[in-house]
Amino acid sequence: MSITRKAPTKVILCGEHFVVYGAPAIAFPTALPNEVKLSEEKGEGFEIVSGKRYALGREGGIVEGDPMLSNYMQLFWSLAGKMKKGRKLKAKFFNRGAIKGMGNSASFATALARCLLKYSKRKMTDDELFSLVQETETRMHGGRASGVDARTVIVGRPQMFMKRFNPLRYTFADADACLPKGTVLIVVDTYRGSRETTAETTARFARAQNILKRPEELSEPERRTLLERYGKIFKKILGELKADGDAARLGRLMDDNQRLLASVSSKGIGEALGIARKEGALGAKLTGGGGEGGAVMVLVEKRKAGRIIAACKKAGFKAFVVL
Repeated sequence: MSITRKAPTKVILCGEHFVVYGAPAIAFPTALPNEVKLSEEKGEGFEIVSGKRYALGREGGIVEGDPMLSNYMQLFWSLAGKMKKGRKLKAKFFNRGAIKGMGNSASFATALARCLLKYSKRKMTDDELFSLVQETETRMHGGRASGVDARTVIVGRPQMFMKRFNPLRYTFADADACLPKGTVLIVVDTYRGSRETTAETTARFARAQNILKRPEELSEPERRTLLERYGKIFKKILGELKADGDAARLGRLMDDNQRLLASVSSKGIGEALGIARKEGALGAKLTGGGGEGGAVMVLVEKRKAGRIIAACKKAGFKAFVVL
């Protein structure tokens, strides 16, 4: 028995850091999936293998091995049912190139859940699967995840999302959006041995904006003042995310968005932005948390993608087309 399922990863095209304070944002599923292969073998329990790492779950909820992989183990107990005597369910994880910040944990959880649903001959709605994947995301991140990774990966369509306050929650909606015809989106990984955490860059962003309160403590006038410039850019970006959109204008708007995120840039991000623009990019900006070792996304005409990827690789960066 062998079951294989793939799940896409995601990129946030617009909304980094501002979404924490209630701004709208948009995420796209990428063409770079993760893959899970599930097999039944001789042995006992449930096993996950990713490269040289492993986690093994035994009867009674006992888990050994890699603590990060162990966070996925609940999916086995929830979906596979009671372990068969003398048989072991083994899941192999394959990363096909997606980097930190592209929703890898949600992608692997979704692919594994779909393997287990097939194995157990069960069906779930997208909402039910979302709840299950979110449980895994909470374990992976050590706290409540926004849900944008899980939602975008599961439905496989662009998602508009916002953080709401009083009560605190996130809302999602399908977005009818795509890149202008003839363009692609490249992601550049500037990691060179050191990477800042999202918590570190979020704190840096708050200091740069002179924000002394927690996001939920801001008054509505304070929130509107913070988000005003971003909101105008975001609205214009949405207007160009269509097949007949103005690619050059979209690129300039991405550059405008990057200027608002200057406080969470880094030497590596600046270098990648410079390379992309020198090689003919229409626009470029950081994506995700930013900071040291952060990622950059580049909008470029399809015919110029190869030269930008080659130039980034020459500088020691990973670069690949995601949309």
